[in-house]
Amino acid sequence: MISGRARLPGARELPGATVELTRSQPEGSPTRVRLRLPVESVTLPAPDGGRQGMLTLFLTALDEEGTSLGLRQRFHPIVLPPGDALPPWVVLEVEMGTDLTAHRVAVAVHDQLQATVWTLLSSGTS
Repeated sequence: MISGRARLPGARELPGATVELTRSQPEGSPTRVRLRLPVESVTLPAPDGGRQGMLTLFLTALDEEGTSLGLRQRFHPIVLPPGDALPPWVVLEVEMGTDLTAHRVAVAVHDQLQATVWTLLSSGTS
């Protein structure tokens, strides 16, 4: 389940967004963080017919006491083909490089074109 409580000054919740944590077998393999963001929330101007945007993700894993395992930053250019029909979601995946089975992942998403920050929090994996 997702908790969208904003924890950064100026950050806000992003209704409809989800965070999923998955990992491959065997146990101890890296965890992948998958974000689904409503496409209408992302700024996507249409130069030359295609739509382009830029998101920056800030991710950290939190242990049972709430201690951060370090901050990761990832830049994600968004490029959608020309046309009027947009997909309902922008889907991004990031490999965290560690087994986060017993952790929660906190994510801040910065839309660089509209200077908006959203925060999301996963409940962890099972």
